[in-house]
Amino acid sequence: MTHSSRPQAGKQYKEKLPVKEKLAYGCGEPVNSFGGWIPTSMAGPVFNMSLGVSPILISLSLVVFRLWDAITDPLMGWISDNFRSRFGRRRPFIFIAAFLVGGIFPLMWLVNPNWSQSMLIGWFIGAGLLFYTAQTIGNIPYQSLLLEMTPDYNERTSISGYRAFIAKIFSLFGGWIWYLTQLPIFGDPQTGAPDTLRGMQAISIVLGVVLLLLGLMPALFCKERYYRKISQTVKIPLRRSLKETLQCKPFLLLAGLIVTMQIGGGMVNGLGAYVLTYYVFSGDQTGASFITGWGTSIAAFAGMASLPLVAFISSKVGKERTLMCLLLSKFLLSIAIWFCYNPHYPWLATIPLLLVMPLQTCLWMLVPSMLADVVDHDELHTGERREGSFSSIFSWLMKVAMSIGFGISGPLLEMTGFDAAMGEQQPDEVLLRMRIAMVVIPSLTCIFLIWILCQYPINKATAYRTRMKLEKRRGGIEL
Repeated sequence: MTHSSRPQAGKQYKEKLPVKEKLAYGCGEPVNSFGGWIPTSMAGPVFNMSLGVSPILISLSLVVFRLWDAITDPLMGWISDNFRSRFGRRRPFIFIAAFLVGGIFPLMWLVNPNWSQSMLIGWFIGAGLLFYTAQTIGNIPYQSLLLEMTPDYNERTSISGYRAFIAKIFSLFGGWIWYLTQLPIFGDPQTGAPDTLRGMQAISIVLGVVLLLLGLMPALFCKERYYRKISQTVKIPLRRSLKETLQCKPFLLLAGLIVTMQIGGGMVNGLGAYVLTYYVFSGDQTGASFITGWGTSIAAFAGMASLPLVAFISSKVGKERTLMCLLLSKFLLSIAIWFCYNPHYPWLATIPLLLVMPLQTCLWMLVPSMLADVVDHDELHTGERREGSFSSIFSWLMKVAMSIGFGISGPLLEMTGFDAAMGEQQPDEVLLRMRIAMVVIPSLTCIFLIWILCQYPINKATAYRTRMKLEKRRGGIEL
């Protein structure tokens, strides 16, 4: 370790990682976020709108995936923490998972439209379990890798910023997937009508190759800087690792933040497509998907543009204060949804995405960086570094919360009175209930998020003090 990287009283030293390494790490994010998001976002258009599968069965399938993650995520975190090889603890798993994810992803959509509902949902669940298992093999080590790439408070946010930036690049395309499935090239050979399933089957093959190539980048070009010290420590029993992780108060608060955010978002994210399709466009999926594509793309550009500003503000005032400002803004913007879904002015539906998406992007830049500070806090009190355990439980809780949100979204949709068989003839009171849910649920979620953040104990000053104490105890980490 060089003298310039050793924290001393009254000084804050910064270590800059190579840009190419930050970019390589960021390339792995679409495999996890973008790849994992597509099945949840396209399940409705493919299996419900196109194939007529009950939304409750679709919600059930998403819950099954998360229940499976309850087993695989913590187990993978423990395996990753205790794995030893010449290539490190994390990178071998990331490398293998890239091939598994890329190969399994297209299988989820290889269904026959003539199958029964039980066969359709059975295939989706079976292929989905294989896919999300492969994702876990790579995702948990990938998330853990961020927590050990640098000990610097601000540089952790910088790495998260690169990751968020690349994720937004892919969200530019992600918002168009539904629209692309409606193109004439994928239409029914007999009638020429849009065929969402055929389109998704073709697009998924291309996406599988892209996910494979991106997944290899962190494994090939990133470093595990804590590995030399960690490889000399005793392996941690699974039960003790999980117990100590769940006793860390800052972690529980940060996890509570994410759980609340995911449940609230999952409950209403799907409603947006239905309100847009049946309220704004009177049942026209092509028009709704076109607006969704443009809105997502515009929002992604806005999100990318906001990342440097939020990173700068965070470096000056701290992550938790920056996050508080974002949550307050998100609360105000949630109310704007009511006024922007207007059948007379369809393009107004892009405004909520334009305003809310940049806030979401920055939230996901700050939270992983805050998790790295939590791992330091835990090491100070336990003497152990368990990035895999923290990442796995954090990831699992996030997925469980998402599945709870999606699990509620199906019954919530039916509670509004929506009936897919009625098509564009949905009653006005049904559409009104959908719109109310889209405003009330996100607003209440933001209020609770702000309350949780007020309890969070790690700020910029405490994070630097923790680092100084750790490096005095066990030495610094060479970059």
